[in-house]
Amino acid sequence: MVDEEVFDKYDRQKRLPIWNQPIVNSATITVVGAGGTGCEVLKNLSLLGIGHLVIVDPDTVEFSNLSRQLFYTKDDVGKPKATVAASKIAFLNADVELEAYPIEIQELPDTKLLQSDLILGCLDNWHARMYINSFCRENNIPLIDSATDGYIGRVRTIFSNEKPCLACDNPVPPDD
Repeated sequence: MVDEEVFDKYDRQKRLPIWNQPIVNSATITVVGAGGTGCEVLKNLSLLGIGHLVIVDPDTVEFSNLSRQLFYTKDDVGKPKATVAASKIAFLNADVELEAYPIEIQELPDTKLLQSDLILGCLDNWHARMYINSFCRENNIPLIDSATDGYIGRVRTIFSNEKPCLACDNPVPPDD
């Protein structure tokens, strides 16, 4: 067994001149969507040592998720993605405080979202994306929005009331 004082799991990132691990350890980040992009984001945030992760996703694991969403196995089919993802993250990094909400983002109390230092949208739902866009703008919470459509992916950072926002670029829902 390695002595915790000798072994520091965050050693490599702490070597970066601008890195501040105490800030990372104390951050609260809400990730909305625990699908393909959300799983990757959650994995990386947990390994960085984010102090508190809030996971929101109303979906359940389906067989079609198993080939591209790393947290899920066939034993998880039918279970809430948010809950399963939280249990797998706890295995990756037991130091991360986790909350899982298998509900629509619109159902999460505003008081919970207001605790976020950052919100990441990993969504395939236009209405949910517009909801978190509006919430973040109204409450001056930074938003990182990611979206995929086939082979095309997009990531965008929106700081509070800067323009353009998601609604500026996407004023009407896409055709389904």
